[in-house]
Order: sequence, then structure tokens, then C-alpha cells
Amino acid sequence: MKKIVLISCVSKKGTEPVQAEKLYQSPLFVKSLAYAKKLNPDAIYILSAKHYLLPLDKVIEPYDQRVSNKKAENEAWGAKVIEQLKKVADLQKDKFVILAGKDYVKSLKGSLKKVELPFEGVKGNGEMLQILNEEEEKQWVAEQKLMGAELQKINKRIANLNHTTVASETFLSALHDFFNTLRRFSYPYQKKRGKKWIVPRNGIYVFFEKGEIYTNPQGYSQDRIVRVGIHTTDSDKDSQRGNKLFSRLDQHFRGNMKASSFRKYVGNSLQNKAKHSITDIEKEVSTYMKENFSFVVFEVETQNEREFWEKKLISTLGQAGKNGIIKSSNNWLGKHSSNPNVKASGLWQDDDMNALPLTLAELQQLLQIIQQSNAKYKL
Repeated sequence: MKKIVLISCVSKKGTEPVQAEKLYQSPLFVKSLAYAKKLNPDAIYILSAKHYLLPLDKVIEPYDQRVSNKKAENEAWGAKVIEQLKKVADLQKDKFVILAGKDYVKSLKGSLKKVELPFEGVKGNGEMLQILNEEEEKQWVAEQKLMGAELQKINKRIANLNHTTVASETFLSALHDFFNTLRRFSYPYQKKRGKKWIVPRNGIYVFFEKGEIYTNPQGYSQDRIVRVGIHTTDSDKDSQRGNKLFSRLDQHFRGNMKASSFRKYVGNSLQNKAKHSITDIEKEVSTYMKENFSFVVFEVETQNEREFWEKKLISTLGQAGKNGIIKSSNNWLGKHSSNPNVKASGLWQDDDMNALPLTLAELQQLLQIIQQSNAKYKL
């Protein structure tokens, strides 16, 4: 028996052709999709007023069409959906979880033997969103507890190290443990839960890239760190408009190559790999960034402190990359870079490679900072 989740489409959409899961932009759809993925189903489909049964990865153009609440038209739409479902599922044996309102459900459930309706009896999108918010809160609290416990384990392990015997590989393993444990964000990302900030306004960000893996001396594999960065000027207190960390992240994901050395290095590598001039390189970089990079953040309040820890992290990771202790994958885009430091270090950066790396005392101090940030923002 397979588990299949069906999600209703929404009216709020993007303006350009894109994969279906990225076209619909309302909070209800975004949260429904996140909830559906946490169910670990065998497949997820969108119930579309125009396209009927829509795979998440199918590229479609924006449209303006709603599922009718008139009986004959609704039944005709439902019959089309069932016809397409028969091609990808067993209507009698498979379980269907439908995250949709009554206009989507009523013409489908009679043809499906095993149906779960989390929104049954709910009145309108507002109540659906409230249910999803409550589920998100439960999941968030559970994940926070796990992260806190894991950071505590790492803290105990690092606290027991002796500076006379600790190896450089231990530092690298600990750093990857730290940052792989924190809550991961992809762009665009959620900055608040209700009225509470969940991303610091002053801090350091650490990037990961799809396909890049770090394997520690014990053979345990984690996502490899590919960039560390900061904003320089401190953010205005309690203001999103004056949030320099948010602004800096925006510059990387959708800015321009003049304002972001990160984008510049990625753009250069894309051009070199293509072996021809890319017409709209900024758009190409933005697409690559959004599809391939994720990040974690932790709070560091002052500019001097941020600059200190950024330099320490870059030098520790960069020197390990240059010495072959950390290795980029054979297919890493950075291997096409014209910048020798990017290519040799495995990091999307050039500066601070030769600064003094972390000491054991600094590594232990850094973990304390990360733990405090995690507890404060419930990351």
C-alpha cells in the first residue's frame, strides 16, 4: 500500500513558468506542502483547477481558474482527477491523505477506498491554516528539543578534549557537527513564527551546497560547509527593515555580482563551465543559488566579534581544504572557478585563508555561543 497526499491549489501564484510546487505562493499552500512532506508519503500531487492532477515537478505557467462548487462542473472536474489518479495509484489499496477543502474533496472521496481528511469539517482557509500552524508548532518544539540535546552531547565531547592531543580533524568534525545540527533554511526562508524572530538580526551564516559531503575520520558523512559569511554593520534593534543579516542574505540569493563576492564566484564558475557567454548570468546565478544552497545562522551581536569568528572559521576550513583534509566532490561547481583559493580550498571565498585557525579554547567558546543562540531563537 502506498501513501499519497493530495494538496489543493491556491489562487496566489507566481508570475513566470516554474515547477508546480514553486508556483503556488500562499501560506496555506506552503504549509500544506511542508506538512505533506513530513508525512513521508510515496507521492504528493496538487489538485489543480486547470490541470487536475499535477506532479510537483511539472513546469506550468500561471493561470487563473478555480474549482467550481456547482455540482455538475465539480463532478466533471473530479472525474478527470480520478482518471489521472488511476494511472499512478491503486484506488482500492492505496491510502490517500487529502489536504483540501470540501469543493476539492466531495467529488473524489467516493472513488477512493482509504481516505484521510485532516481538514474535514473545517470552515474555510483560515481554519485550515490554523490547524497547520498548530502542527508546525508541535513539530518545531520537538525538533528544538532534539537539537538542544545533540548540541549538549557535542559540548560534552569537546569539553573533554586535551589541547596537547587534539588533532585538526577533530576541529573539522566538530564544526560540521555543530552546523549540521542547527535548523537549516532554504531561500526564501521564514524569519518569524508569529511575533517571535527565529533568525537573529546580527549573526554569522554558514552555507551548504547540494552534493557536497564531508566525511569525518570515523567514516560518518555530513553536508560539507562551503561558505562562511557575515554582515558588517550592526542591525537596527527590533526592525526587519534595518536588518543587515537579512539584507546580506538577500544580496547573495537575488542581488547582483557587484554586491556579493559569493555570487561573483558562482557566476564565474557557471560561465567557465558553460564555455560560452551566458546571456542573463544574474538570473542563472540566482537560480543556482536558490536550488543548491541552504544555510544555518547563529547570533553574534557585534561587528568585531563577527569579524573575529568569521576569520577563524574561514582559515580553519580553508586550510583544511588546501591541505586535502576536506575534499570537494569531483562535480563541485567551484572546480571551474578562475580563483585559485576557491578551487583549492573548496570554499566560495578568497580572503582570510592564511589567518590563524581555531584553537581548542576558541572551539569550545564557539560552541557556547551557538548553544546560546539556539536556545534564544529556538532554531
